[in-house]
Amino acid sequence: MKAVIKYFRDIIVGGWSLVLGYTVTLSEFFKPIITVQYPRVKLEMDPAYRGHIELVKLPGEDGHFCLACGTCERACPSNVIKIQGVKPKAGAGKVGIMYLIDFSRCSLCGLCVDVCPVDALRHSMEYDLAFTSRWDNVIDLVARFNEPQAQERG
Repeated sequence: MKAVIKYFRDIIVGGWSLVLGYTVTLSEFFKPIITVQYPRVKLEMDPAYRGHIELVKLPGEDGHFCLACGTCERACPSNVIKIQGVKPKAGAGKVGIMYLIDFSRCSLCGLCVDVCPVDALRHSMEYDLAFTSRWDNVIDLVARFNEPQAQERG
């Protein structure tokens, strides 16, 4: 007798579970589709999004603000930034000619952006920075800044 009661109780509990599952499925079925057809359609990122870092463009010029002072290099907890700069002429300030950063080890903490004395760095809005090789993650931000498509990003 107890086996029969347990049998029917299991059927009722399983049926109720099935009804609850279908109510969730049906409620989701009638909601609008929010899938983005990436890469044909790009996502619009929130203004608070913090992507990888990039150099800030000088207003009205083709250059950047980086003075190669090394403050960001010293502040980096992951030690992934290497900077080189030159003085274009005697008495002039340094100008950054190489800004290497290894994004495979970068923790995106933002300390380099925060400590920059001239606000030469910012977080980008790019989210699709993926590579097939580990060495492709080592990027020269100055060379990337000088690429033609970088001008439309800046």
